[in-house]
Amino acid sequence: MSSKKSKTMLPILLLVMLKIALNFGYHSHGPQDANVRLLKTLHSYMDTSSDPCQNFYQYACGNWENAHPNITSKYVDTFGSLDYIINKRIKFILQGRRRRKISRNFENNEIYRKVRSYLAVCEEQKKFEPEQYLTVFKPLPGVEWPENGEEWQYPLEQWNVWSTLGRLQAMGFNGFPLSLELKHENATHFRLELDKVNLLGFTAFEQKIVDHLEGSLNWNYRQLAMEMEEFLKTLAALRKNHNNFKEEKISLAELMQRVPSVDFEEFFENLLGLQREFFENIQMVVTNLAYFQELGELLRQTPGQTLIQMLRIKFLGYMEKQMPKVENHLHCLQHMRDLVPLALDYIYEEEVYRHQRNHSDGVIKRIFHRMQGKFLEILQQHQQEFSEPEIALLEEKISRMKLNIGNLPQVEDGNFYVHYFRHWYVTDNDFYWNHLNALQHHHQQRFKLLQLKTAQPQHTFVIWPYGSPAFQPSANMVVIPHAYLRFPIFHPDFHDLFLYAELGNTLGHEIMHAFDINGLDFDGQGNPTTLISSTLPNKKAFFKSLRCFSQQRSASLNEKIADISGFNLAYATYFDQHPPGEVFQFHPHSPLGAKQLFFIKFAQFFCAINPKRITYDESHDTPLYRVPQVVANHRDFEKVFHCPATKKNRIVLEKCNLW
Repeated sequence: MSSKKSKTMLPILLLVMLKIALNFGYHSHGPQDANVRLLKTLHSYMDTSSDPCQNFYQYACGNWENAHPNITSKYVDTFGSLDYIINKRIKFILQGRRRRKISRNFENNEIYRKVRSYLAVCEEQKKFEPEQYLTVFKPLPGVEWPENGEEWQYPLEQWNVWSTLGRLQAMGFNGFPLSLELKHENATHFRLELDKVNLLGFTAFEQKIVDHLEGSLNWNYRQLAMEMEEFLKTLAALRKNHNNFKEEKISLAELMQRVPSVDFEEFFENLLGLQREFFENIQMVVTNLAYFQELGELLRQTPGQTLIQMLRIKFLGYMEKQMPKVENHLHCLQHMRDLVPLALDYIYEEEVYRHQRNHSDGVIKRIFHRMQGKFLEILQQHQQEFSEPEIALLEEKISRMKLNIGNLPQVEDGNFYVHYFRHWYVTDNDFYWNHLNALQHHHQQRFKLLQLKTAQPQHTFVIWPYGSPAFQPSANMVVIPHAYLRFPIFHPDFHDLFLYAELGNTLGHEIMHAFDINGLDFDGQGNPTTLISSTLPNKKAFFKSLRCFSQQRSASLNEKIADISGFNLAYATYFDQHPPGEVFQFHPHSPLGAKQLFFIKFAQFFCAINPKRITYDESHDTPLYRVPQVVANHRDFEKVFHCPATKKNRIVLEKCNLW
């Protein structure tokens, strides 16, 4: 069938879809309603005037923006809609406007009370001003910040800059004049990674403050601005001189001995709230150790007035970024999701998802287990290239992979939550105090992970404020947030074809992250391993596949592997179990087949407004590239959509796949 002929038949798509529904026994009432509704929604997103062979993304998603009018203040793509819808639902719950009787948890549960109070105080705040944080957070207990450009009245000889830096770091301030990250050491232990400055220069907000000083008639203000800029130049030169990426694994106690010019004891006591006797047990990876030796001397030689004004500006710049974005709809709930995602997930679980968990979880786990089984079959095809121990490791990894639906700690009762949030304090009248306390609580909980020595509930979930699923390599765990489990993305009554095309593809994507270039560095328990990565250069077929991927445009090789191999896994799992004729009972002359619907449903997870009007972070390609790359690398796509074998339609001549 020619592309032109195929296009003329597409406007009758909705009629055909309804025939499919009727042939499959869909009725006006009962579970099949979800499928009829989905088919209508699916059609409403499509631009059937586009040729799927030339622009499949436009064909599948071209009408998505028209189907979601006036949404740009709320979300711009399907990913954003997940966050928006669940935040809207939670606000509805918290404001007590649900039709059914409000749970008694609102009266008796301290977590509910804190969440409601925080939200109410945030929403009462009509304007957010960074300078207000200076009245709450002080450089030292009971010591005020200086005014912009003014001399600090605190005795500089009594001021330890590392004490203030530790207090700032406890609020999440990071990257100036050092970078400190919390990372997994193995499946149960964490470590700190210390590196040089990564926030050189000023943000636009910070630069306005400096410009005010530079443009002042006050000579002292102008002199201060010059001293700060000179300090940044010296710091940049220091950073450039220590760029060898040499790493050393040492304890915090050893770091203090080897870098006496930096008062790390004061810094970490203010950051972690621990005394020195505990420092021996805290493991670190330090990059460019010599940088810190010289950094201590630089800060010692820099005038205290310059340093305190620099930290004041940097702190204001940090808080300006942390404030709720008032231009976003539901800005306070989105702000809270960044700070206390577990509290919101806990409430949603109690009020909504637990009532449907048994039904939904059974469907999700069934799909997940079948895809695990299919991947075990795929591994058998790689036995010639991987050794027996390597195959055994890969088999153990897929077999032991965990699934956390809802991203909640795996605990028997609610005592964990009470303990977790007991030091999160909320007032009824001060947003800035609430925000700073929530920031401190958020980062305190992260740094407490350093003290864990055995498997604990904290290892069974991840701090993940987004609605999209994720893979945690150190836990060998796929996380499916509550937000993802919403129509039209998911419904437990969807037909398996739609479940595999959407949920299956998503699970496949996350599963493949366990077997991409980075994922192969972890075993089935989440511990680091070099068993496979050390021998990858000798695996010719594996590297041939990687070269194939690398020749196609992509922001991330690992994301491309997950996109393409993950879709292939979902597609193969479903259609290998359902021979032609068993998939759908189509009308003999239907222009759409089950495989066409599978591709369309997959693509619609990536629907967005015109992708040229939005930007994505560097870790992912835009939907405009992700969808075409997946379908172009699939062996069946051109046959399924009857694409002529022309160079214009054959987007990729060589089909890439890693697994």
